[in-house]
Amino acid sequence: MKRFLGVVDADGQIVWHNPRERSAYLASMVNKNIEEAIYEKGEVSTPKQKAYFFATNRWLIDNVESFGGWEEEDVKAFAVSLFATKNVVRCDNNGEEVVVKVAESIRNMSKKRMSKFIDRWIIYLSQEQGVVVPSYDELIDLSESE
Repeated sequence: MKRFLGVVDADGQIVWHNPRERSAYLASMVNKNIEEAIYEKGEVSTPKQKAYFFATNRWLIDNVESFGGWEEEDVKAFAVSLFATKNVVRCDNNGEEVVVKVAESIRNMSKKRMSKFIDRWIIYLSQEQGVVVPSYDELIDLSESE
């Protein structure tokens, strides 16, 4: 997935910040199905939120015995399985309806949704695992001292 940023002008037209790169990328997609999603800047989760989530998971692997030996992707998948999945009805190859658990993409979460997801993950770790997760600032200080 490639992202391109722009602004909407007074006529309701998108003015792309890097139109040449966008055009070159689209030229490479000839005859392919694509989807365009438009978000107001600030709607999607922030790099700081994502950094905190992933730093928390690295910290868990390094400091919490029950997560020792886990890979970062495993911790992420575990958190997503607990707090970012939904049941969706799909048809199988025989036309039968089946319920499938679908994971939400962290990349596409809104700020509000990502905040709720992280909060639920931290509460789970505290209540179910007895872990006190460092704050964002504490995790940054820890990583800078290493």
